[in-house]
Amino acid sequence: MGSNTEEYYRVLAATGAGAWNPERSAALWVKFNLRAHHIQAQTVRRRFREAGKLWQSFDELIEQHGLADRVADELFDASLGFRMRRATYVRRAGIEERTATRDLARLTELELLRAVGETKGRHYVMGDRLAQVVQEVLSTRDPLVDPYPWMRERLAAAPTPIR
Repeated sequence: MGSNTEEYYRVLAATGAGAWNPERSAALWVKFNLRAHHIQAQTVRRRFREAGKLWQSFDELIEQHGLADRVADELFDASLGFRMRRATYVRRAGIEERTATRDLARLTELELLRAVGETKGRHYVMGDRLAQVVQEVLSTRDPLVDPYPWMRERLAAAPTPIR
């Protein structure tokens, strides 16, 4: 509902007509909420499916390039748009700095990660090859199904609420 604030106010205005009116039907308000929860549930399900596909892709990349399994977490974080630092990788993976440096250099060489900055300020973000993997997964994204496709048009026709 947070991303549909204008529609939220419109459904309130259409349902209540500006004041508490217990004789008015709350059906549109109920359907608006059911729609929001239905779409949110679809979105969460889609995210889980996409995450599963990403992890499968990471497993394939790890096997294909002989990488350590521990890099999968870093690839996932990068695929979500997070940036990583070597010190964080060392701590999370429980490895030595030399090992982390070697892993990150290999991931950069494979264009799975991209190094940004120098020395102490250096961090790593999604590389071009990892971006391709993410795009391949997202290109097969399940569309969201609106359980009440008529609602947006009806709300757009409703009077603009006074706030």
